[in-house]
Amino acid sequence: MSVKLLKFLVVDDSMAVRQVVSGYLREFGIEQIVQVSSGREALNSLKRGKFDVVLSDLNMPNMSGLDLLRAMRSEPDLAEIPFLMITSEKDANLLKEVVTSGVTQILMKPFNMQQLQVKLSATLRKVKRPPKPDD
Repeated sequence: MSVKLLKFLVVDDSMAVRQVVSGYLREFGIEQIVQVSSGREALNSLKRGKFDVVLSDLNMPNMSGLDLLRAMRSEPDLAEIPFLMITSEKDANLLKEVVTSGVTQILMKPFNMQQLQVKLSATLRKVKRPPKPDD
């Protein structure tokens, strides 16, 4: 299956970050990208439609990326969706909490396109319908 067939949810309270991440995803050949600005919006989107991968900021107002991750892992229909957390957080205890809560990969800000590609490739290995390696 091609990455073109996968649907991605990009979650960040910063429009600029959402646009950068989405732009990089398009460079990788990904076409189905939905952007939302909060964890609550993300959870609503996930409950309304099928997504294959979530890329989310950690520190957001109202519902953090960690809260979103925990909510997803507690919902049988959402629990297996690969989750790439994007953060500039340096607090080791908080990052450990993210890992123990079931994050698939963590990408530290600032990042470049190649760093995102490495983390995304590792994340895509967890997709239930993985794309073919040559796509």
